[in-house]
Amino acid sequence: MLVFFILKTIGLFGGTFDPVHCGHEAMARAALVEGVDHLIVMPCHRSPFKLEAGGFAEPTSGEHRWQMLNLVFGDEPRIEVSRHEIEGPPISYTWQTLEFLWGLYPEDRLCLILGQDQYELLSQWARIEVWGSRVDFLIFGRGTDYGRKSSDPGWRLRWSSRTIPDVSSTMVREALAEGEEGRNILHPKVRDYIHRQGLYR
Repeated sequence: MLVFFILKTIGLFGGTFDPVHCGHEAMARAALVEGVDHLIVMPCHRSPFKLEAGGFAEPTSGEHRWQMLNLVFGDEPRIEVSRHEIEGPPISYTWQTLEFLWGLYPEDRLCLILGQDQYELLSQWARIEVWGSRVDFLIFGRGTDYGRKSSDPGWRLRWSSRTIPDVSSTMVREALAEGEEGRNILHPKVRDYIHRQGLYR
């Protein structure tokens, strides 16, 4: 008897998501249209880049960020919000998460979903010379800024031509701290959650 295996594309969309906003939501839903079969949205514990930069090094608790992501994506059966990194080591490294996912999905393709800001730092990611050629990359520019080319050898890069709102979590936090509601940049359920929990004041 012949057995046929259908290769699936497992997407990994990681980040701090502090908070999740309309740009994140647009990227996640666009990834499903771009060929990702199952998308894992994974809030990190702490980003090594933000820690080293001395910026917003202490994010909102992982539990709050995980809850807000579930409010946005909980009704989409092809999107999974993972607790793997927020329950892991204090610093979240992509190579460690990929090792975990390769163990779960040994027969499938892994695809990293990146915004342009993360793409521009890609050469600085830990151990990327080891794992960069083993995954696909789907990259989203902000607004209409897309289509850049890369000469990085062995990296399978694809730019989406879909328009993504030009929003950052820093912009959202600043607006909320100034008393704005974030009506046009936050999912209504997330906006209500932030208000109830007294976050970002």
